[in-house]
Amino acid sequence: MKNIIKIILAFTISTNLFSQEESVGLISKFGLAVGFNPGWIFIDLDEINTKIDDFGVDKFDNGIFTTGGSGYFYIMLLNNFRIGWTGFSGSRSSEKRIADFDKKAIYEISSNGVTIEYSLPFIEKMGVSFGAIIGWGNQRIEFHQVNKDYSWNTLWSEVSDTSVKTNNISRIIDNDFWTITPTINIDVPINRFAALRLGGGYLITLANKWKIADERELKDVPSGLKANSFFIQAGLYVGFFAY
Repeated sequence: MKNIIKIILAFTISTNLFSQEESVGLISKFGLAVGFNPGWIFIDLDEINTKIDDFGVDKFDNGIFTTGGSGYFYIMLLNNFRIGWTGFSGSRSSEKRIADFDKKAIYEISSNGVTIEYSLPFIEKMGVSFGAIIGWGNQRIEFHQVNKDYSWNTLWSEVSDTSVKTNNISRIIDNDFWTITPTINIDVPINRFAALRLGGGYLITLANKWKIADERELKDVPSGLKANSFFIQAGLYVGFFAY
């Protein structure tokens, strides 16, 4: 009987110790940080290239280098959840002189939003987080053709005298959209106050509308001009990390 009691006590103690070790291992991650995020968006610019080729400048390469920043903090009321903000932007341009005119085409993209993420509790010494960005973004396309000897008086004669014919043109079109972006990020602390990040996601755009001159709706825009695309980001963060 004494041996049985000893076995039961030993089993109970070992079970409690294991439970405590397990709870320590899965303790909720916490911390806060801000960082710089260089990245790359794999955006397809073929639809634009068909037009700028006709315009007379060289085509854009697909994909754009981006820069941005982000920050986050863990919600202590919800274990392993963190919220924050992120944003990035990038652009491409192409220009050429043809006869007496300088021609230039520019493409820009930007995205901003609120981040909601869950960090896997069973991965120690780093943060592996799945989540989403809910936000908004913009695409802008510009075409400019200007005489190389363009002057102040030429400018005002064009806008004030309707009888003046000109080959100088400038067009800007904008696409404002909402975004839902699934993401995954891996944060590896260097120490308690600095960390490196590698992550990415897929930009899903909603409610796409194109406008010209920031006010008039542009109709018949090809569906291929949506900004839906994968992106990757690196990052250097400073703050406080407890993984």
